[in-house]
Amino acid sequence: MPPIGEDDNYITYDPNNLPMRNHEQFKEQIQQLGRANSNNVQEFGIKERSILFDLQSTCFPDSFPIDIMHLIFENIASYMFQFWTGTFFPKNNNQNNGDYILSKDIWNEIGYKAKEWAAWITIYSLPLLKGRMPERHYEGWAYFVKAVRLCQKFTLTYQELNNIQLLFQLFYNYYEM
Repeated sequence: MPPIGEDDNYITYDPNNLPMRNHEQFKEQIQQLGRANSNNVQEFGIKERSILFDLQSTCFPDSFPIDIMHLIFENIASYMFQFWTGTFFPKNNNQNNGDYILSKDIWNEIGYKAKEWAAWITIYSLPLLKGRMPERHYEGWAYFVKAVRLCQKFTLTYQELNNIQLLFQLFYNYYEM
């Protein structure tokens, strides 16, 4: 699936039809990583060649489940925290001034420590943020929280999988507004 637009080196994709990396792309990117500099680490999201490439039965990325800890608890949650504290755009402070910014006083009152992402997202964030930010931002975050809660279940029905996709799509649509 090709990108649907480019603007100042920012590529956009249709979130309902995202491209998927396949085994051959992983192998090619690992080879490029071996030939190139550290810039490729950030470009590809691959740090080094895995010894699992030596196993014929391993197929990247199909052989591995989603890593919820890194994807959700360390990446998206920390980015949203930066967004809400007005530190998300370090090079352009003018963008760090939306009505979604919560003051340090509010964060001190909430008493949250950023190291506790999983519990923050799934248990504490909705009750502690309720009434402290504009309702549209609260509702946008609630889509994400509900999707993460479903992702943590040990078994999922097809309906729950569809709900996860819908909730993440609603969160994406809110965030990109």
